[in-house]
Order: sequence, then C-alpha cells, then structure tokens
Amino acid sequence: MAAGVVVNVHNNDDDVPTEGSRTYAIVVCVFAALGGLFFGYDQGVTSGVLIMDSFINDYCVGWHNFTYEQCTASTSDLPHEWTDFTVWYNMAYNLGCLAGAFIGGIVADKLGRRWTIFTAGLLFCIGTSWVCFNKAQEHTLMYIARVIQGFGVGNSSFSLPLFGAEMAPKELR
Repeated sequence: MAAGVVVNVHNNDDDVPTEGSRTYAIVVCVFAALGGLFFGYDQGVTSGVLIMDSFINDYCVGWHNFTYEQCTASTSDLPHEWTDFTVWYNMAYNLGCLAGAFIGGIVADKLGRRWTIFTAGLLFCIGTSWVCFNKAQEHTLMYIARVIQGFGVGNSSFSLPLFGAEMAPKELR
C-alpha cells in the first residue's frame, strides 16, 4: 500500500482576508446593527409621542368623557384607563418583540435568513403605518399594530446578527 502527502506548492493566500471581503463584512455588520436601532428608536419615539398634544387629543380627550385637563394632569392624577392604555401600548410592542424573537428561528430555518429579514422589515413597516394612520379612539387596533411592529423588530433582532455572523468571511469572524 502506498502512502503520500499532498503539499500545496502554490500559496494562494486564500485564507487572508481581502479588502473587498473586509468591506463586505463591515457593511453586513452595520446592517445587522439596524435591528438594535429599530428597537431603541421606536422606544424613544414612542415616549415622545405619548405626551404630544395631537396624540392626547386623538386618543385620550373624549375617551370615557375625559377632558384635556384630565389627560394632561400630573402622573399620579391621570385617569387609570389612560394610564392602562399607555402601559399596554408599550407592552404590546414588547410582547410582539418577544414573540418575534422566539419565532424568528423557525421562520429563518423555513424561509432563509434574507427572507426573514425582509419579512421583519415589512412587518415593522406595516405596524408603523398602521400606528400612523389609525383612526382616533381605536385603542384595540392600536394594540394590534404595536404587536405587529414588535414582531418585526423582535424577528430582526434575532435574524440580523445571525445573518451578519453567517455572512462574514470565516477569517474575520
């Protein structure tokens, strides 16, 4: 029985990262960071929106016969229905994020990473559009829109870092 060793005498330096692969990895990682940006940006915007006069006039004033003065009272004097709405307005988003992150793995395995990211972005856009164009005093529909928004963000929070890790050249991981 003969034995032998194969020696590569042509050193192609295939394992050395090229500038193109390094740039690609950086672009993919920056794109992956957008998932965290979605989450933080939405939380920051939401806290400002909840105290805007237009939002208060659309969703608090007139709801359960609340007046503008009742809706803008100090925190301890706010009507409990309004406080409950604002808490669940934020919680619906967070519950959607939780569900989106859990289901993200299943979706990514079935559809692939790119379609999962596309779907997450689409869900976030649909939920955001629904929030923006929702009719006044439609509190239940607002909760549904926030869950859809959260589902998209939770899904992207799962799939974007995964995609970045898989797409980065092995030498740069």
